[in-house]
Amino acid sequence: MRINSIISLISAFILTVSSVSIPNIVDSNSLVSRNDAVLTNLETGESKEITVYQLPDASGMSANNAEGESSISYYAVLSGDSFSQSQTDNGYGLTAYLTVYYNRTVYNNNNYGKITKVTGSWVISDSSYELSSREVSYGENGKATDSTWYQKSYTKYPSSNTFTYTTTNEFTKAINLDAGSSDFGANSEVIITRHGSSWSLDLSCYY
Repeated sequence: MRINSIISLISAFILTVSSVSIPNIVDSNSLVSRNDAVLTNLETGESKEITVYQLPDASGMSANNAEGESSISYYAVLSGDSFSQSQTDNGYGLTAYLTVYYNRTVYNNNNYGKITKVTGSWVISDSSYELSSREVSYGENGKATDSTWYQKSYTKYPSSNTFTYTTTNEFTKAINLDAGSSDFGANSEVIITRHGSSWSLDLSCYY
């Protein structure tokens, strides 16, 4: 009888847990996850994920060539309904682009990369979007070919909606791109003011 009571309690607990809805919440204080975009209302703190799309390799390097100049590139598109649930406010208003160029080499059967350039833009197609506080960060964090841990990052503040940063002299080592513990790429952030409200848009572009 006691065993049956315990089983009943366990069953009730499982049913209770399974009925709880776990929301998909993005912490606005944390870094954007790999190849993602997050739109955050700066007044309420509410965040939502925006779909990102990958662009083809901008370097023109052959997929069969394991070494040489390569790139990773992502973009995200905002429309009116990105900010609200209104179905009448769904015209495209802003597209954010971010591309990381890097030199890829092979060492001990692993891919290694060194960032050579970071480019991007915020393209406005709706005059109700006003942009400010532009910020771009990029870096390498991982094991180099000499087995040392290499970590270097930079933060820039573009003065316009288009930016290009040549990083040839900023990074001295290539890091292992195949290691799961490596971080290699860039992140852009911009403040959007629209209809009296302010939002931040974070876009990430990582290997």
